[in-house]
Amino acid sequence: MRHDSKKLHIKVEAMGDEIIFICKEATAMHKLMNAFCQRQGVPRSSTRFWYNQQRIEDYHTPGALGINDGDLVDVSVSGAQ
Repeated sequence: MRHDSKKLHIKVEAMGDEIIFICKEATAMHKLMNAFCQRQGVPRSSTRFWYNQQRIEDYHTPGALGINDGDLVDVSVSGAQ
């Protein structure tokens, strides 16, 4: 069994909306962050993503951050109306 094959359901919450993304433990978080911004119609440069009070960087992976299936990622959006 490959280590990167485990899929996680990650809840992403911002501005009162919650979206669930499915990604592998080894997927770079920039893919999830870009997908969230595109879906919400917000510029990527105006967002900050957090997990357990740690800012998520583009190169982080769910596995490296210790994200488990069903965990919540918070998003702060500057200039949100």
